[in-house]
Amino acid sequence: MQPGQTFCKGWILLNDGSMPWSPDDIQLVNLADGIKVVKQPIVPITAPHDRALITVDYICANEVGTYESKWILSYRHQTFGPMIWCSIEVGHSTVKSEYREWTRSIHLYFFVLF
Repeated sequence: MQPGQTFCKGWILLNDGSMPWSPDDIQLVNLADGIKVVKQPIVPITAPHDRALITVDYICANEVGTYESKWILSYRHQTFGPMIWCSIEVGHSTVKSEYREWTRSIHLYFFVLF
């Protein structure tokens, strides 16, 4: 990735519980803010056994290095499910095409909220 470059990372989250998700109750909590986030992502309304697409827009640091952003879901301030993350390397060289594709990839995770 290039210094100051913007990019989007996405995850597909499966609501594998018995309760619907609502942005009023479910938030995505940033555990490690090593990569600047453009704005806080919103968890869409998601029925039980449906999938939600969560995307985060990022801006790379201006300094060369390895950076990471970690997230976890929270229901009324109680975290649940596995952690999801994004790791990048900011450098001076041209972005490799396979790495560029990785930053646009979508990952599927399963979450249970009883």
